[in-house]
Amino acid sequence: MRAVFTELIVPRAVADEIQRFHLPAWVNVVPLRRLHAGPFAGYGLGPGETEAINLALQLKPSRLILDDGPARATAKARGLKVIGVLGVLLSAKQQGLISSIRHEVEGLKSVSFHVSPRLTREVLARAGEL
Repeated sequence: MRAVFTELIVPRAVADEIQRFHLPAWVNVVPLRRLHAGPFAGYGLGPGETEAINLALQLKPSRLILDDGPARATAKARGLKVIGVLGVLLSAKQQGLISSIRHEVEGLKSVSFHVSPRLTREVLARAGEL
């Protein structure tokens, strides 16, 4: 991630959700200036997705990393550019930072990361690994 992005910023709720992974020092946890929960009510978003979208609306980053389908749709509907973990891996391969996406995807699946077979095939094809 660090090689793909110059900076990685996460809201407190995301940091709390992934605390078992021990965030590296270069990941910045940034508090929200304000939380607009109302517009996202009824979308079934968790606290991490809600805060991530709110923070992105405040900071206007080049990309917002989201994998949850409803969260991605919500963010895109608000004009945010979204990328998922597989997109990050594809970018890393295209930049020559990793040699294979397939190995990384298999590793993600082993930690309960859910991705459709169709999307996996599509990304592997774009990476030239089919």
